[in-house]
Amino acid sequence: MAWTCSASTNEKLVLALQREMLVKSDSVLRAMLAIDRGLFLPPEVLPYAYEDRPLPIGYNVTISAPHMHAMMLELMAPYVKPKAAGRLCACWTSAAAAGT
Repeated sequence: MAWTCSASTNEKLVLALQREMLVKSDSVLRAMLAIDRGLFLPPEVLPYAYEDRPLPIGYNVTISAPHMHAMMLELMAPYVKPKAAGRLCACWTSAAAAGT
């Protein structure tokens, strides 16, 4: 990894990703600032929420490193439209719930 984006808050983490040109678009910047990574972590790894690395979230799975989220969002951004994104997210949520 050629960059260091770990920080002490979600905002600082996202701005570090932007500084390293991993967050490029305003839409991805707004989304990543609005949705705090810490909300998706179990208490035992919450102190590491803003480190740019994968973290275990239980059931032998991890949450991806923030730079991976930024890269995926930037790649998808040109193809996601407001109404389509809402339905897509709803379908992902439904599919994930069905798998539990």
